[in-house]
Amino acid sequence: MSKADVPISEAPYFNGFRPSEYTAAMIHVLEEDCVGVRLDRVMDVGVGAGIFLAALARLGAKELHGVDINPEAVMASTTLLSYVAPDCKISVREGDMWVGVATDQRFDVIVANLPHFPSAVTVGDGRPQSWSGAGSELLLRYLDGLPNYLSDSGVAYMTLSDIVGAQNIFSRIEKLNLEFEIVFTWTAAETQERMRSLKDNWVREEVSSLRSYGGYHFLHSRILKIKKTTKLSQ
Repeated sequence: MSKADVPISEAPYFNGFRPSEYTAAMIHVLEEDCVGVRLDRVMDVGVGAGIFLAALARLGAKELHGVDINPEAVMASTTLLSYVAPDCKISVREGDMWVGVATDQRFDVIVANLPHFPSAVTVGDGRPQSWSGAGSELLLRYLDGLPNYLSDSGVAYMTLSDIVGAQNIFSRIEKLNLEFEIVFTWTAAETQERMRSLKDNWVREEVSSLRSYGGYHFLHSRILKIKKTTKLSQ
């Protein structure tokens, strides 16, 4: 049986890598924002099932690069991309964030939907353990690498839940001589299970968007678009 004959429900990217509302929001932004832009080489950090690279391939990307610490994600994304983007150059490697990405590589678009809900336990619907508990750590590591890997005219995108305190992230972006804009905002619902799992009595004073109504919790989530700064130093 050829891969084209394999029932899509049995493909490995369906095992543990189900899209979330963050995935859907990022797809919406990429499809709106990346039409007609240069997409010679694109990268997804924390590639998961490879959905963002698949979307960028449909928009014209030629080289699809991805990295993920989970070997199952490498297999899943490679399989998905071989189905939907067989004419693209595909390079997905196992690695921790930027580790293993050649220092001389520059990308026209870099995307990241990284786990950052500060949970003390793995919560949710059977997703990999690496998807919980990180807090802002992975977001900051992603940002720290952007100046080294983003082309001068390139753009980067990232998802951001207000649960980690957006101002801290905004400040790091500016310190790295990058600039950002919020290109999409929505109100996300957080379950009681997830809110109870917050580790170390996570301080949420700066999370001004958090609203709770009798055990129901809502807060802002965003997609950030990041570029190298064009401002002249004073």
